[in-house]
Amino acid sequence: DLSLNVVCRQDMEGGWDGQGCVALGDVLSTGKIPALRTVSLKMSWDRSFASVCECLSRGRIDPPIMVNISVGKLADTGVGVTRFAHADAGVTSFAEIIRAGKLSGLRNFTCREFQVFSRFCWEKIGEAISHAEASLRSLEELDLSDPMSAFLQGLSRGQGSLPALQSLKCRYSSIGTEGAQSLS
Repeated sequence: DLSLNVVCRQDMEGGWDGQGCVALGDVLSTGKIPALRTVSLKMSWDRSFASVCECLSRGRIDPPIMVNISVGKLADTGVGVTRFAHADAGVTSFAEIIRAGKLSGLRNFTCREFQVFSRFCWEKIGEAISHAEASLRSLEELDLSDPMSAFLQGLSRGQGSLPALQSLKCRYSSIGTEGAQSLS
């Protein structure tokens, strides 16, 4: 069984050559490596995440391939907040992929960066994860940062379930009243 660990990000000068991320998304979503069983992707909220998501949307990753995705700020390029200009596009793409059931092999999703995108985007991720068509029967861990209440509100709207979920970590945030109401 083959495992793949990949780090995708802009270079330290903020430059971008996204061909590697595009190619990675294409290869992963089209099943070109039959022996592949585990994929761990670590990406920053820049064009790398949006590019990989765009390519993943062309195919699908289902079990027996298990996917661990960690997204956050990987390095300080000195570019500032504008560095995350592509975060909303990546989140929208990611939510659509999950909602369509194209990433049913997702095992772990970690977001280590807060205030990168809007409350609306957190809700979209929550809705997608709990969508009936998402088929996230292998999702074991969610490790998220602010705003947790928005994510939980989105999660509560879905008709699907997460039977394998073992861990829901809330970093830098409490779930708040709205989040607690969403869990009931």
